[in-house]
Amino acid sequence: MTGISRHVVRKTPTAGRRRALIRALAATCLLGLLLTATPSRAAEALTEDEVIRLARARAPASAVAGASASLADAQARTAGRLPNPGVSWEREAVLGGPPNSQDILVATVPISFATPLATRSLAESASESTKVNTSLMRTDASLGAVLVFYDAVAAARRIEILERALANLDEAARVLARREEAGSASGYESTRLVIASELTRSRLAETRGVERAARARLAYLLNLDERGLVVDANLTLAAVPDKAALTRAGTSTREAVTHARAAAKAADEARARARWTWLPTLNLSGGPKFARIPEQAYGYALGASLSLPVLNNGQRLRAQARAQRALAVTRAEALTRTITGEIESLYATYETARVELDRFERATAKDVEALLTAAQSGYREGERTIVELLDAQRARTAVAERRLDLLLNAKRAELRVRAAGGMLR
Repeated sequence: MTGISRHVVRKTPTAGRRRALIRALAATCLLGLLLTATPSRAAEALTEDEVIRLARARAPASAVAGASASLADAQARTAGRLPNPGVSWEREAVLGGPPNSQDILVATVPISFATPLATRSLAESASESTKVNTSLMRTDASLGAVLVFYDAVAAARRIEILERALANLDEAARVLARREEAGSASGYESTRLVIASELTRSRLAETRGVERAARARLAYLLNLDERGLVVDANLTLAAVPDKAALTRAGTSTREAVTHARAAAKAADEARARARWTWLPTLNLSGGPKFARIPEQAYGYALGASLSLPVLNNGQRLRAQARAQRALAVTRAEALTRTITGEIESLYATYETARVELDRFERATAKDVEALLTAAQSGYREGERTIVELLDAQRARTAVAERRLDLLLNAKRAELRVRAAGGMLR
């Protein structure tokens, strides 16, 4: 017999193919999410411009300012409306005789323009005065938020400085441990190094708490979730115009000054319009007349009346308009003087901080790093003591923190100057 060999090809079960397909689809979806949906930390980091924008929209003071401005606008829109016209109907009848009655339908239109116009101008002046406050509130909210933002940035920088200092001390501890094994180290050196390390760790823990507090405060002001809050660690000085340009901008184009001058202009219009509020209100009336006397007849009725300005001749509006104009003009002048004085003072502070920062950086940029490098290499080779190494490390940390303090002070002064000049937007 001839043997015939068979090759049987087994089929993959249907359930197995389904599971393999599901796993492949799940892996593809997961890879797509990782590649497309996961944002980078840099894209989520808050910048100065974003902090200012969010503070003007979300800070509690900005919310109150927005509501106050909306209320002032509503009051200005609804003030000084003209008096409503009226419609009346009358019937006159005589009883006890032949049928005799009359129906009179009369429409009355009061004519009074001076009082509504003056009232409207007063409301517009009050609205602009309110917007002076709301503008100042928004500026303060933006400035406060961005100052907290840079407090968080500076705290993060300080953490880096202290972590680097602690890393250098840990390196010195490893060198000291090798010396202790060789019997060439003293207990004094070990104690001094332990104390220096613990002091640095304590300051590092405190600074981390300061950084967390600043981030929490910033999240509250911007109405953000603190857990996902990432700040841009860029701390540099922005270009600031000269003092004369800042003063011109702050006293001419700043939003609060613009509203203050608009309030004075509207109050001046109210004062001019209030001069005519002594004019009496004229009421014109007219309408058809239907009479039965006893036959049907038709006619009309016309009338006019004047109020007598004896007790109320607009004196209240005139006095209010004069007082409102005096207040608005005084406030605009006071705001301009205040901004000018603020810029003078703040610019001096900014210049002092910036100049000292430049001088200190030039004076210490190379020496402190060279000092620490020499102390570290000398200590590793046994040519310098732990006291010299700790002194060099302390000097480097002190210089780095001093640079950071000067930079932060200059940045805070720069922000305040920009805010006074109306450029913090």
